[in-house]
Amino acid sequence: MQVPTRLVLVALCLAALVAGGCGGADGASTSPATAKLLAETFGAAKPVRSGRLDLTLDIRARGLPNLSGPLVVHVTGPFQSAGAGKAPKFAFDLDLSSGASKVKAGAISTGTKGYLTFAERAYALPDGAFGSLRSGQGKEGLSVRALGIDPRRWLRGARQKGEADVGGARTIHIAAGVDVARLLADVDRLLARASSSGVTGATGNQVPTSLDAGTRRTIERSIRAASVDIWTGRADHTLRRIAVDVRFDVPKDARAKGSPPQSGRVRFDLAFAALNQEQAIGPPAHARPVSELAAAMRQVLGGNRRYEQCLQDADADLAKAQACADLVGQ
Repeated sequence: MQVPTRLVLVALCLAALVAGGCGGADGASTSPATAKLLAETFGAAKPVRSGRLDLTLDIRARGLPNLSGPLVVHVTGPFQSAGAGKAPKFAFDLDLSSGASKVKAGAISTGTKGYLTFAERAYALPDGAFGSLRSGQGKEGLSVRALGIDPRRWLRGARQKGEADVGGARTIHIAAGVDVARLLADVDRLLARASSSGVTGATGNQVPTSLDAGTRRTIERSIRAASVDIWTGRADHTLRRIAVDVRFDVPKDARAKGSPPQSGRVRFDLAFAALNQEQAIGPPAHARPVSELAAAMRQVLGGNRRYEQCLQDADADLAKAQACADLVGQ
Protein backbone atom coordinates (compact mmCIF):
# COMPACT_ATOMS: atom_id res chain seq x y z
CA MET A 1 0.00 0.00 0.00
CA GLN A 2 1.45 3.37 -0.98
CA VAL A 3 1.80 6.27 1.43
CA PRO A 4 -1.03 8.38 -0.13
CA THR A 5 -3.46 5.52 0.44
CA ARG A 6 -2.33 5.20 4.03
CA LEU A 7 -2.69 8.93 4.44
CA VAL A 8 -6.36 8.72 3.50
CA LEU A 9 -6.70 5.69 5.78
CA VAL A 10 -5.31 7.61 8.74
CA ALA A 11 -7.64 10.52 8.05
CA LEU A 12 -10.53 8.09 8.06
CA CYS A 13 -9.26 6.49 11.25
CA LEU A 14 -9.14 9.93 12.82
CA ALA A 15 -12.76 10.47 11.96
CA ALA A 16 -13.83 7.03 13.16
CA LEU A 17 -11.93 7.17 16.42
CA VAL A 18 -12.91 10.71 17.30
CA ALA A 19 -16.52 9.77 16.62
CA GLY A 20 -16.20 7.11 19.28
CA GLY A 21 -15.31 9.61 21.97
CA CYS A 22 -13.02 12.43 23.00
CA GLY A 23 -11.90 13.92 26.25
CA GLY A 24 -10.09 16.83 27.78
CA ALA A 25 -7.16 18.17 25.79
CA ASP A 26 -3.69 18.36 27.28
CA GLY A 27 -1.90 21.65 27.56
CA ALA A 28 -2.41 24.93 29.38
CA SER A 29 -4.50 26.37 26.54
CA THR A 30 -7.50 24.27 27.57
CA SER A 31 -9.28 25.81 30.54
CA PRO A 32 -10.22 23.62 33.52
CA ALA A 33 -13.91 24.32 32.85
CA THR A 34 -13.66 23.10 29.23
CA ALA A 35 -11.62 20.05 30.23
CA LYS A 36 -14.24 19.17 32.84
CA LEU A 37 -17.05 19.57 30.30
CA LEU A 38 -15.29 17.23 27.86
CA ALA A 39 -14.60 14.67 30.58
CA GLU A 40 -18.27 14.70 31.55
CA THR A 41 -19.35 14.41 27.91
CA PHE A 42 -17.21 11.39 27.09
CA GLY A 43 -16.92 9.69 30.46
CA ALA A 44 -17.81 6.06 31.04
CA ALA A 45 -21.09 7.12 32.62
CA LYS A 46 -22.34 8.66 29.35
CA PRO A 47 -22.95 5.77 26.95
CA VAL A 48 -25.08 6.14 23.83
CA ARG A 49 -27.51 3.20 23.96
CA SER A 50 -29.95 4.28 21.28
CA GLY A 51 -30.97 7.10 18.96
CA ARG A 52 -30.82 8.19 15.35
CA LEU A 53 -27.56 8.98 13.61
CA ASP A 54 -26.71 11.09 10.58
CA LEU A 55 -23.17 10.50 9.32
CA THR A 56 -21.38 12.03 6.36
CA LEU A 57 -17.86 11.23 5.15
CA ASP A 58 -16.58 13.45 2.33
CA ILE A 59 -13.16 12.84 0.71
CA ARG A 60 -11.87 15.23 -1.95
CA ALA A 61 -8.38 14.56 -3.24
CA ARG A 62 -6.19 15.13 -6.28
CA GLY A 63 -3.23 13.16 -7.55
CA LEU A 64 -4.04 9.95 -5.67
CA PRO A 65 -3.97 7.01 -8.10
CA ASN A 66 -6.61 5.05 -6.16
CA LEU A 67 -9.07 7.92 -5.76
CA SER A 68 -9.94 9.42 -9.13
CA GLY A 69 -12.90 11.51 -7.95
CA PRO A 70 -14.77 12.70 -4.87
CA LEU A 71 -16.01 10.04 -2.48
CA VAL A 72 -19.07 10.86 -0.37
CA VAL A 73 -20.70 8.42 2.06
CA HIS A 74 -23.93 9.28 3.88
CA VAL A 75 -25.45 6.96 6.50
CA THR A 76 -28.69 7.62 8.38
CA GLY A 77 -31.05 5.64 10.59
CA PRO A 78 -32.00 4.44 14.08
CA PHE A 79 -29.97 2.16 16.35
CA GLN A 80 -30.55 0.41 19.68
CA SER A 81 -28.02 -1.37 21.90
CA ALA A 82 -29.22 -4.66 23.41
CA GLY A 83 -26.48 -4.85 26.05
CA ALA A 84 -23.35 -6.93 26.55
CA GLY A 85 -23.08 -10.09 24.49
CA LYS A 86 -26.06 -9.27 22.29
CA ALA A 87 -26.15 -7.96 18.73
CA PRO A 88 -27.43 -4.37 18.41
CA LYS A 89 -30.50 -3.36 16.47
CA PHE A 90 -30.22 -0.86 13.63
CA ALA A 91 -31.71 0.14 10.30
CA PHE A 92 -29.18 2.17 8.34
CA ASP A 93 -29.57 3.62 4.86
CA LEU A 94 -26.39 4.18 2.85
CA ASP A 95 -25.85 6.60 -0.03
CA LEU A 96 -22.44 6.25 -1.66
CA SER A 97 -21.17 8.51 -4.42
CA SER A 98 -17.82 7.73 -6.06
CA GLY A 99 -17.06 9.86 -9.08
CA ALA A 100 -20.00 9.46 -11.44
CA SER A 101 -21.28 6.31 -9.73
CA LYS A 102 -24.02 6.40 -7.10
CA VAL A 103 -25.21 3.53 -4.95
CA LYS A 104 -28.13 3.29 -2.51
CA ALA A 105 -28.02 0.41 -0.07
CA GLY A 106 -28.47 -0.34 3.60
CA ALA A 107 -28.23 -2.79 6.47
CA ILE A 108 -30.75 -3.92 9.08
CA SER A 109 -30.27 -5.89 12.28
CA THR A 110 -33.16 -6.96 14.47
CA GLY A 111 -30.75 -8.32 17.08
CA THR A 112 -31.33 -11.89 15.94
CA LYS A 113 -31.41 -11.56 12.16
CA GLY A 114 -29.54 -9.43 9.63
CA TYR A 115 -30.49 -8.04 6.21
CA LEU A 116 -28.89 -6.05 3.42
CA THR A 117 -30.95 -3.70 1.29
CA PHE A 118 -30.33 -2.69 -2.30
CA ALA A 119 -32.57 -1.00 -4.88
CA GLU A 120 -35.47 -0.89 -2.40
CA ARG A 121 -35.40 -4.63 -1.78
CA ALA A 122 -34.16 -6.52 1.30
CA TYR A 123 -32.04 -9.70 1.36
CA ALA A 124 -31.83 -11.96 4.40
CA LEU A 125 -28.34 -12.89 5.61
CA PRO A 126 -27.41 -16.32 7.00
CA ASP A 127 -27.92 -16.66 10.74
CA GLY A 128 -24.19 -16.51 11.51
CA ALA A 129 -23.42 -13.43 9.40
CA PHE A 130 -24.04 -10.91 12.20
CA GLY A 131 -22.57 -13.06 14.98
CA SER A 132 -19.44 -10.89 15.27
CA LEU A 133 -21.57 -7.93 16.35
CA ARG A 134 -22.35 -9.62 19.65
CA SER A 135 -18.75 -9.59 20.84
CA GLY A 136 -18.40 -5.87 20.14
CA GLN A 137 -21.22 -4.79 22.44
CA GLY A 138 -20.12 -3.43 25.80
CA LYS A 139 -22.40 -3.44 28.78
CA GLU A 140 -22.67 0.37 28.64
CA GLY A 141 -23.53 0.73 24.95
CA LEU A 142 -21.27 2.31 22.33
CA SER A 143 -17.77 2.97 23.68
CA VAL A 144 -14.38 3.53 22.09
CA ARG A 145 -12.80 2.09 25.23
CA ALA A 146 -13.53 -1.39 23.90
CA LEU A 147 -10.80 -0.77 21.29
CA GLY A 148 -8.21 0.06 23.94
CA ILE A 149 -7.99 3.64 22.65
CA ASP A 150 -7.95 6.92 24.55
CA PRO A 151 -8.80 9.73 22.07
CA ARG A 152 -8.63 12.34 24.84
CA ARG A 153 -4.92 12.72 24.17
CA TRP A 154 -5.54 14.07 20.68
CA LEU A 155 -7.27 17.36 21.42
CA ARG A 156 -5.20 20.54 21.53
CA GLY A 157 -6.36 23.93 22.66
CA ALA A 158 -10.01 23.00 23.24
CA ARG A 159 -12.20 26.06 23.75
CA GLN A 160 -15.92 26.84 24.05
CA LYS A 161 -17.50 28.78 21.18
CA GLY A 162 -21.07 29.45 22.26
CA GLU A 163 -24.28 27.46 21.90
CA ALA A 164 -26.33 25.93 19.07
CA ASP A 165 -29.35 23.66 18.48
CA VAL A 166 -28.47 20.13 17.30
CA GLY A 167 -31.14 17.50 16.71
CA GLY A 168 -33.65 19.40 18.80
CA ALA A 169 -31.29 19.78 21.79
CA ARG A 170 -29.53 22.90 23.02
CA THR A 171 -25.77 22.31 22.95
CA ILE A 172 -22.43 23.88 23.88
CA HIS A 173 -19.98 24.12 20.96
CA ILE A 174 -16.34 23.18 21.63
CA ALA A 175 -13.56 23.54 19.04
CA ALA A 176 -10.07 21.99 19.19
CA GLY A 177 -7.02 21.06 17.17
CA VAL A 178 -5.53 17.56 16.84
CA ASP A 179 -2.16 16.23 18.02
CA VAL A 180 -1.27 14.13 14.96
CA ALA A 181 1.60 12.21 16.58
CA ARG A 182 -0.61 11.03 19.42
CA LEU A 183 -3.36 10.19 16.97
CA LEU A 184 -1.02 7.94 14.98
CA ALA A 185 -0.08 6.00 18.09
CA ASP A 186 -3.73 5.12 18.59
CA VAL A 187 -4.17 4.35 14.88
CA ASP A 188 -1.48 1.70 15.28
CA ARG A 189 -3.44 0.16 18.14
CA LEU A 190 -6.60 0.16 16.03
CA LEU A 191 -4.85 -1.46 13.06
CA ALA A 192 -3.42 -4.16 15.34
CA ARG A 193 -6.91 -4.88 16.67
CA ALA A 194 -8.29 -5.04 13.11
CA SER A 195 -5.55 -7.47 12.12
CA SER A 196 -6.17 -9.78 15.07
CA SER A 197 -9.91 -9.81 14.36
CA GLY A 198 -9.41 -10.89 10.75
CA VAL A 199 -10.64 -7.64 9.16
CA THR A 200 -7.49 -7.20 7.07
CA GLY A 201 -7.88 -10.70 5.67
CA ALA A 202 -11.49 -10.02 4.76
CA THR A 203 -10.50 -6.97 2.74
CA GLY A 204 -7.72 -8.63 0.79
CA ASN A 205 -4.97 -7.19 3.03
CA GLN A 206 -5.62 -3.70 1.69
CA VAL A 207 -5.50 -2.31 5.25
CA PRO A 208 -2.01 -2.27 6.84
CA THR A 209 -1.55 -3.92 10.23
CA SER A 210 0.64 -1.06 11.46
CA LEU A 211 2.31 2.18 10.38
CA ASP A 212 6.07 2.01 10.14
CA ALA A 213 8.22 4.90 11.36
CA GLY A 214 8.78 6.27 7.87
CA THR A 215 5.08 6.30 7.08
CA ARG A 216 4.33 8.01 10.39
CA ARG A 217 6.80 10.77 9.61
CA THR A 218 5.39 11.25 6.11
CA ILE A 219 1.84 11.47 7.44
CA GLU A 220 2.86 13.98 10.11
CA ARG A 221 4.54 16.10 7.43
CA SER A 222 1.58 15.78 5.04
CA ILE A 223 -1.27 16.81 7.32
CA ARG A 224 -1.50 20.58 7.01
CA ALA A 225 -4.46 21.10 9.30
CA ALA A 226 -6.72 18.97 11.48
CA SER A 227 -9.56 20.28 13.60
CA VAL A 228 -12.43 18.89 15.66
CA ASP A 229 -15.74 20.54 16.54
CA ILE A 230 -17.89 19.04 19.29
CA TRP A 231 -21.44 19.87 20.36
CA THR A 232 -22.43 18.56 23.80
CA GLY A 233 -25.83 18.84 25.46
CA ARG A 234 -26.09 21.94 27.61
CA ALA A 235 -28.34 20.21 30.16
CA ASP A 236 -26.96 16.64 30.16
CA HIS A 237 -23.42 17.03 28.72
CA THR A 238 -24.01 14.21 26.23
CA LEU A 239 -22.51 14.19 22.73
CA ARG A 240 -24.91 15.46 20.04
CA ARG A 241 -22.55 16.15 17.13
CA ILE A 242 -18.89 15.90 16.19
CA ALA A 243 -17.20 17.16 13.00
CA VAL A 244 -13.63 16.47 11.90
CA ASP A 245 -11.79 18.36 9.14
CA VAL A 246 -8.40 17.13 7.85
CA ARG A 247 -6.36 18.73 5.06
CA PHE A 248 -3.26 17.04 3.66
CA ASP A 249 -0.55 17.79 1.10
CA VAL A 250 2.02 15.03 0.45
CA PRO A 251 5.58 16.46 0.20
CA LYS A 252 7.31 16.02 -3.16
CA ASP A 253 10.09 13.88 -1.69
CA ALA A 254 7.47 11.47 -0.30
CA ARG A 255 5.76 10.89 -3.67
CA ALA A 256 6.75 8.44 -6.37
CA LYS A 257 9.11 9.91 -8.95
CA GLY A 258 7.20 11.75 -11.66
CA SER A 259 3.88 11.62 -9.80
CA PRO A 260 1.64 14.71 -9.74
CA PRO A 261 0.97 16.79 -6.60
CA GLN A 262 -1.11 14.87 -4.08
CA SER A 263 -3.37 16.71 -1.68
CA GLY A 264 -6.91 16.77 -0.43
CA ARG A 265 -9.42 17.18 2.32
CA VAL A 266 -11.34 14.69 4.47
CA ARG A 267 -14.43 15.79 6.36
CA PHE A 268 -16.42 13.67 8.78
CA ASP A 269 -19.66 14.78 10.43
CA LEU A 270 -21.64 12.65 12.88
CA ALA A 271 -24.83 13.87 14.58
CA PHE A 272 -27.15 12.14 17.05
CA ALA A 273 -30.83 12.76 17.73
CA ALA A 274 -33.37 11.15 20.08
CA LEU A 275 -30.55 9.95 22.31
CA ASN A 276 -31.31 6.99 24.56
CA GLN A 277 -34.92 6.93 23.39
CA GLU A 278 -36.49 3.63 22.38
CA GLN A 279 -36.25 2.95 18.65
CA ALA A 280 -38.74 0.79 16.72
CA ILE A 281 -36.64 -1.50 14.54
CA GLY A 282 -38.11 -4.61 12.93
CA PRO A 283 -37.51 -6.94 9.99
CA PRO A 284 -38.21 -5.72 6.45
CA ALA A 285 -41.15 -7.11 4.53
CA HIS A 286 -40.73 -9.71 1.78
CA ALA A 287 -36.98 -10.28 2.22
CA ARG A 288 -35.33 -12.37 -0.49
CA PRO A 289 -32.43 -14.86 -0.04
CA VAL A 290 -29.03 -13.16 -0.01
CA SER A 291 -27.98 -15.43 -2.88
CA GLU A 292 -30.10 -13.20 -5.16
CA LEU A 293 -28.29 -10.01 -4.14
CA ALA A 294 -25.36 -10.34 -6.54
CA ALA A 295 -27.71 -10.71 -9.54
CA ALA A 296 -29.67 -7.62 -8.45
CA MET A 297 -26.48 -5.59 -8.14
CA ARG A 298 -25.29 -6.71 -11.56
CA GLN A 299 -28.58 -5.57 -13.07
CA VAL A 300 -28.25 -2.09 -11.57
CA LEU A 301 -24.45 -1.67 -11.76
CA GLY A 302 -23.87 -3.75 -14.89
CA GLY A 303 -20.60 -3.39 -16.76
CA ASN A 304 -18.23 -3.42 -13.77
CA ARG A 305 -16.69 -6.88 -14.16
CA ARG A 306 -14.27 -6.52 -11.25
CA TYR A 307 -17.12 -5.54 -8.95
CA GLU A 308 -19.27 -8.42 -10.12
CA GLN A 309 -16.45 -10.93 -9.59
CA CYS A 310 -15.79 -9.50 -6.14
CA LEU A 311 -19.44 -10.03 -5.14
CA GLN A 312 -19.38 -13.57 -6.47
CA ASP A 313 -16.22 -14.37 -4.51
CA ALA A 314 -17.70 -12.84 -1.35
CA ASP A 315 -20.78 -15.09 -1.50
CA ALA A 316 -22.54 -14.59 1.88
CA ASP A 317 -19.51 -13.14 3.69
CA LEU A 318 -20.68 -9.66 4.80
CA ALA A 319 -17.20 -8.23 5.39
CA LYS A 320 -15.96 -9.31 1.96
CA ALA A 321 -19.09 -7.95 0.25
CA GLN A 322 -18.62 -4.58 1.96
CA ALA A 323 -15.00 -4.46 0.75
CA CYS A 324 -16.26 -4.72 -2.85
CA ALA A 325 -17.55 -1.14 -2.55
CA ASP A 326 -13.99 0.03 -3.24
CA LEU A 327 -14.48 -1.09 -6.85
CA VAL A 328 -17.57 1.03 -7.50
CA GLY A 329 -16.79 3.57 -10.20
CA GLN A 330 -13.68 1.73 -11.44
